[in-house]
Parts: sequence; C-alpha cells; structure tokens
Amino acid sequence: MQVGQSLSRIAHYSKPVMTRAIDASLSFLLPPLCGSCDIVIDAPGLCVSCFQKMRAISEPKCKLCGRPLALILPDSLCGACLIDKPPLRRIRSAYHYNDASRALLLPFKHAGQIQMASTLTSLMRQDFSEIYEDGHIIIPIPLHWRRLIHRRYNQSAEIARRLCQLRTHDGRALPQYAPHFLKRQKATTMLRGKSALQRRLEVKAAFRIPKQANLKIRNKPILLIDDVMTTGATLYEAARTLKRGGAGPIDALCFARVL
Repeated sequence: MQVGQSLSRIAHYSKPVMTRAIDASLSFLLPPLCGSCDIVIDAPGLCVSCFQKMRAISEPKCKLCGRPLALILPDSLCGACLIDKPPLRRIRSAYHYNDASRALLLPFKHAGQIQMASTLTSLMRQDFSEIYEDGHIIIPIPLHWRRLIHRRYNQSAEIARRLCQLRTHDGRALPQYAPHFLKRQKATTMLRGKSALQRRLEVKAAFRIPKQANLKIRNKPILLIDDVMTTGATLYEAARTLKRGGAGPIDALCFARVL
C-alpha cells in the first residue's frame, strides 16, 4: 500500500516535469510559425513584421464601449454611448479590424483553420487580463446548431476556452467557462453587409438561456467573448437576454472591432 502511494506521489509530482520535457521536444521538432506568414518564430503568435501591421486599440477610449477617442474627454464617453448607453458595463476589443487582423480571422472563421485560435488568444492575452475579474462566468457568443454543423466549431468558443486556459499558466484559478449557459435559438442570416438597424432586427430574440443555467447566472458577473464587433448588435442582444435572466454586470471582449 505504501509503495503504491509513493509511486502515485512520484507520478503526480513528475507530471509537470514530463509535460515540460514533451513540450520542449515538440517545440524543437515543430517550432511555432507566425500565424500570418508561416515563418518560424520563437513563441506562438506573429512575427515582428506581421505584428507591426496590427493596430491595437489603446487609450484614450470610451469607458463603456471601448471605441477609440481622438482626445481625452471629461466623461470618457463616445457620442454613441452618450446618446444611448449599451446594455453592458464594458466592451473591449484588442485590435482594429484592418487588413492584418482580417487575414487572421477569415481563415479561422471560414476556412476551418482552427489552429489560428492559439494565435488570436496569444494576441488577446493582455486585454483579457485587464478586463477579467474573479467570479466572471466566461460565455462565448454561441452559433446556431445548423451553422455549427457547417463550420464544425464555434470560433468564439475556441478563443474563450483558450483564454481561460491561459490563467492556469499564470498560476491563477481557472475561470468558469460556460458555453452552455447561452443558446442561439434563431438561425440568423449572415450579417455581413447589413446596416445597423438590419442587424438589430436580425438578431432580435436570437438567444435564450437554458433552464438549468438560470439559477447559475443569477446576479453573477458575465464576460462575453466574440471574435469581431461591428455594430454591437449581437453582443447587445446577448447581454439583454442574460440581463432578463437575472445576470449581474456584463462585460465583453472581442479580438477585433470594425471602426
């Protein structure tokens, strides 16, 4: 019995060492490639040349929706939020949606290149650390089941899951990842090319909260994860659905934003 326990302890404590050794071997045999141009780099992400083409969204920005501001304003709100505040506490996007970010997102979203999720996640790491708070329930924007079958994976869920896993590498508690707490009940058409009003109408009543999730989100802070924010219609409708279900403050993080 004591021998078995000793072996179990050895296996338990040696596992991280073995994992690091395996990771090091794989890195040597299969070095990471730039997520955009495929040249060999030191760590997962982008090479210097490709990274310089990305445009990070930095301060000053609207304290509510995260839109970049031309100058610092007394209330730190953009014109749109002054007129009509969003149904979320904070929205943050890591990058402008430009040619460089589009070149990362389109293959990931429409060409089945699921491996791009790791690159996107590494580029969002700092923004996730800044917006995440202990107790947040992480919910990716869901796909309708028909689109999920066609695409084979939910790109927002792949990003959200990896963002949660990053926390373990930082030595912090794993966030609650709950992709099943929000469902897409309406098979919306593609929103590309639609106006802001058309988008709002298209996603109206698109989401629902499963019965088993109602009590679990009650008064709890939520962090929604999505790949791209255009007009905010999808995020806003998801937030309204969660609010009606009794959720606490709702934040959102996206990889890129159309501006």
